[in-house]
Amino acid sequence: MKKQRAFTLIELMITLGVAVILFAFAAPAFQELRKNNRLTAAANEFLASANLARSEAIKRGRVATLCASTTTMAATPVCSNGNDWTVGWLVWVDLNGSGGGQPEAGEVLRVYTPEPNSNITITAGAQSAFIYSTTGTVNVVDDIFICDDRASELGRRIQNNITGRIGVIDKSYGC
Repeated sequence: MKKQRAFTLIELMITLGVAVILFAFAAPAFQELRKNNRLTAAANEFLASANLARSEAIKRGRVATLCASTTTMAATPVCSNGNDWTVGWLVWVDLNGSGGGQPEAGEVLRVYTPEPNSNITITAGAQSAFIYSTTGTVNVVDDIFICDDRASELGRRIQNNITGRIGVIDKSYGC
């Protein structure tokens, strides 16, 4: 009969002890990585939404709007008047040219609702909306600030210039 080999209890306990020590050192680094990825994802979502609004305005020959919204989960979301973009935003095109400042049925192209409990804040100077003309220009130049609950220079600063081009201009913005 062949002799079977297996781990002894002592070998198993030593291996588990080493694994626990390694995990204790690695866990904080993973938390920082996760928070950095959330900041980057929020910035990329905002950039994608602004670029969608601009491209749809040019493509359709209609005014398109990117606006802050506190009603992103509603059946018919509407734009809010504040500059707090943390709870979400809309991209919509004024298809019928009504110019009412609020989307009507069938005009909303994209609704963004942030990940719950992400502790990310998004503010845009004094703006509650960016309105893109049919040539792709935007109504106002402003900075958008994306920060989380860390008090350090890890935030993102995005700038929307008058031509409608948008981009991250500071990846180490102090929040």
